[in-house]
Parts: sequence; C-alpha cells; structure tokens
Amino acid sequence: MLGHGQPGHRKHRLRGVDGEGSKSSSLPAHQEHSLSRLPHRSTVAHQRHTLPHELASSVALMPVTQSLEQLRRERLRSLGPSPLLTFYDLATGERVELSHTTADNWVAKTANLVTDLGIGAGDRLQLSLPPHWQSAVWCLATWAVGAALVDGEPDLLVTGPESSDSSSPANTAVVDLVVCSLRPLGLPCEAPLPPGALDYALEVRGHADRFTGPAPAASSLAIDLGGVRSTHSEVLAAHPTDSDRAAGRLMQVDGTVASLADLVVRALVSGGSLVLVRAGESADPDAISRIAESERVTALE
Repeated sequence: MLGHGQPGHRKHRLRGVDGEGSKSSSLPAHQEHSLSRLPHRSTVAHQRHTLPHELASSVALMPVTQSLEQLRRERLRSLGPSPLLTFYDLATGERVELSHTTADNWVAKTANLVTDLGIGAGDRLQLSLPPHWQSAVWCLATWAVGAALVDGEPDLLVTGPESSDSSSPANTAVVDLVVCSLRPLGLPCEAPLPPGALDYALEVRGHADRFTGPAPAASSLAIDLGGVRSTHSEVLAAHPTDSDRAAGRLMQVDGTVASLADLVVRALVSGGSLVLVRAGESADPDAISRIAESERVTALE
C-alpha cells in the first residue's frame, strides 16, 4: 500500500474530524466603525467578472526568479506564529484564524491530497468555492504542487456543497471532484455526494502535515482566469514590494476566486494578513464595520 503523499494513493475516509486550527464565536460587538474611512480599491460587483488589475498586468515591474510557493515558505520561516488569515461567516457567527504555521499545516495536507489524486506540475485546478478560509488554503496548495488556478477545462474540480450536484456539466468533465462542506469545525458534508466524489473534510485529515514536493519553477503557469494567463514570476512581478498597498490588514467581503487569489499574493508579498468575510444574504453593514474595527483592517477590497 502506498503511503501518504505518494501519487496514485487515495487515503480511506477518516471517521472523525476535530477543530484543529479553528474556533467559533459570535461577531465582535465593538463600537461601530465607518467602512468609508478605509481605502477601497474596487467594488465586489466590479470584481465579479474581471480579473484584478494586479493579476492582469503584463508589465514586469521587477525581476522575479521565485515561485509563489518559495515565497510562501519564506514567509513561514519569518512569520510563522503571526496571523495570515482571519475568516468570518456572518450567517453562522463562525470565526477562524490561521497563523502562517497553522495555514502551512492545512496547505501541506491539501497538497499531499492533491498529489495523491495525480495532480501536479502543469495540471489545472478549478475552485468553485465562496469566500472561505479553505478557499485560500486551496489557492496556496494549488501553487505548491505546481498546478494552475483556472476557470475552465480543469483536471480537478473543487466545489462547495451547493455546487456539487452530479448533474452539473462541469462535474462530469473532470477526473476527480472534491467537495468541501465549509461547515464550522471542519465537519464533513451532510448531504450524499455524487458517485466518486471525495469529501475534503474526511480525506484531508489523513495526509501528512508536511509537503516535501519541490517548489514549482517561476516560469510555471499559476493563473488562467478571466482569459488572462500568468506565470508565478508574472504574478509576483505585478506586486512590487514598495507598493503603497504593500502592508497591513486587507479585508474582502464576498468576492471571487480571482480577487481572493490576488489578495493572497498581496499578503505574501507584503508580509501582511487577510480578513475574509462571507456575508451573502446576511450582509450587515454594521457587523462588517465592527469586524473591520476589531481586526484593525487597513484596506477594504
């Protein structure tokens, strides 16, 4: 039997999951803070159908010879216990905070799962997920194994529970389908999955906490979204370290996979951190304002 992290091996589903790396709580109840005081690059409505400007840029602003995974590993060494990502779900009151160290644990497990599914350098991975801390983990794990984030013709499709219907044309066109429950405390999916689909919560826990695969080349494709294709070096070159947005606490309410990927890159380049809010129909400006204040957000995306 193959061990964890070896291609071709699928780990049996675990029978239990824990709340490692997460905690649930109600939303902060601090004094109301006006979101209008925060820098705001663009509206979510605008981002919904366009790739963020940084990722779309084709002008190399600085020479880059490293990959996104190499940069992530550098940040892990220098910022290990510091926060990387804080996630809020307004509908459930869930709050999850991941340090660079905790995020690395999730990225490693996910990258090992992806490798076991036969996905690696040059492959294409499509995320059909709402704003969530797991979405950010999947972005980083995709780049770690050398695959590209795409919005069509994937080799692996990763969905949330609402978009895992086996009758979906997108689901029948890929070799593997992974479904993320997105439930608090990392609980597994409640509804039955399509035939052959994998439950992320059950699968990921059995994989190794370290990913030992080689970092992809800087020339590897990282993004193929919205008609724009960018390598690791091109993505990083579009985010100069002396940017006026190069530090701080970046906040995004809802948004797209493309805008999330852009935000993750900006945090890696700057050494800053992210606050992701899944608002949906529960979008409450007052609650969002309180989150922005309590998390000391410096820019709203």
